[in-house]
Amino acid sequence: MVWYNDGQNLGVRIGTIPVEDVFYGLFMFLMTVTVYEALLKRRAVKGLAAEHAFGSQGRGPCSAEAATPRRGR
Repeated sequence: MVWYNDGQNLGVRIGTIPVEDVFYGLFMFLMTVTVYEALLKRRAVKGLAAEHAFGSQGRGPCSAEAATPRRGR
């Protein structure tokens, strides 16, 4: 059990939990999700840039298909 000193917080509670603790926990959760989503978006943008540079077939200079001769052209 934790005892909170109302002299060191706002004194506003949600149930028995000071409102600062609730918002701190939500803020940490939302920051984690925000950073994760930003990294996914950044990765997707880089992937689209690479796809645009090498064409939608994925035949860039480092791909296995680029090194394999193609027949029928």
